[in-house]
Formats: sequence, structure tokens, C-alpha cells
Amino acid sequence: MKKIVTSLALVVLALPVWATNVNNLPGLSQQLFRGLSEDLTSAVGYKVAIPAEPMGMMGFGFGMSLSRVDLKHQDAWRLATNSDSFGDTLLVPRLVFQKGLPGDIDVGISYFSPPQSNLEAWGGEIKYAVYEGNVLLPAVAVRATHSEMFGVDDLEFSSRGFDVSVSKGFVLFTPYLGIGTTKFKSAPQNNARLVLDVERFSMPHRYVGVVMSPGIFDITLERDEVGGVKAYTLKFGFGF
Repeated sequence: MKKIVTSLALVVLALPVWATNVNNLPGLSQQLFRGLSEDLTSAVGYKVAIPAEPMGMMGFGFGMSLSRVDLKHQDAWRLATNSDSFGDTLLVPRLVFQKGLPGDIDVGISYFSPPQSNLEAWGGEIKYAVYEGNVLLPAVAVRATHSEMFGVDDLEFSSRGFDVSVSKGFVLFTPYLGIGTTKFKSAPQNNARLVLDVERFSMPHRYVGVVMSPGIFDITLERDEVGGVKAYTLKFGFGF
């Protein structure tokens, strides 16, 4: 599965890729560890990439996405990865599956693993359309998400989010936006526990996007910001 997800990133040849094996957490100060954790909020946190309107009981969607995360704490990443040439961008490919349920409820899962990296994570969401919208009024939904990161021996990282979103369809285009908050726990393990303390914090989460649906296929563009860390996502998907 990791090879499938990683291959999505390789089509974006114009974007640089850096090795992101996080293997030197004991070398960080507490301040740098906090900065690394803040950047991970955007990389690990669940990417919405779907409008507020419900999919319907028979609806489902499958997609592959690529997010470009603009890192704010490059010094922390250089030390954490033992790489003097580490850049300011992290590429995060994802597989996403979403399914509509009765009662205007949708659920979804995602998996990601950046190329040349020991980072990987699973995520999940449950969304309830408070109002499914009509010809004049937009749909309104509330959503809860959870993500868990694996692969880094010296770190346990998880996120929980809650947001409210609105969307309105216009023929082949459905713009959407949302706002919420995301809580993260970044817990050093093994040798890193000797020099670093656990970081727990909440940060605001904002996103805006548009879904273009010429048929059973769709293309989604999204700009996402968690605590000042920006990410830009392109998703290709299909569904009913």
C-alpha cells in the first residue's frame, strides 16, 4: 500500500522531494520539538477535501491526494532528520475512502506515507449534515476527525479535530469552506523521553476548497491552515 500511495507524489515532478526520516528527536530542544510538532499538525491532521452536503446512503467515494505542506520550523526538521539540506516543503500523499450512511451521516478513512520517509498515519472522520441544502441555501455540516501517526520509534503523535463547514453546488462546481479546532498530543518515546516533555495543544483550523465534478470522476483543490501552517491539496477521486 505504501508503494501505491508514494507513486502519487512521483507524478508531481516539478516539486522537490526530501528524505524525511525523523530519527534524531533526542537532539532537539523543547522549543524545537514544539515547532516540529506544530508542523506535524498540518501533515498528520485529517484533510477534509469534501463538501458539507451528505453523500446519501448509497454514495461512496475513493480518491488519491497529494498535499504540499509549507513548513514553518525548518531548523527543527533539519535536526530531527539529520539533514542539512532539508527544505521547507513536505509532500504528503494520501489514499481516502468515504461512504454515505443513513441519516445524512458520512464516514471516511485515510492513509498517508510521504515518499522517502518513516512517517505514516491513519485517519478517520464522521460527518453529519445538519442541513443538506437546496437550490438556494447551502449545506451545513459538523465533523469530528481523528488521526494517529506511526513509524517514528521515538514519537507518538495523534490529533483530534472538530469543524463546521458549508458548501453550495453550482452545476459542475461545489465550493466549500470550514472552520474549527484541532487538538494534538505529541509524546516523546524511548530515549527522547529523557530530554523532552509531552506537548499538548489546540490550534485553529481553517480550510477552503472547490470540487469539480464532470462525471463520476472529481478533482478537488483545497487550501488548509492549522495554526498558521499552510497546506495545499490536490485530490483525484471517483464515486457516486
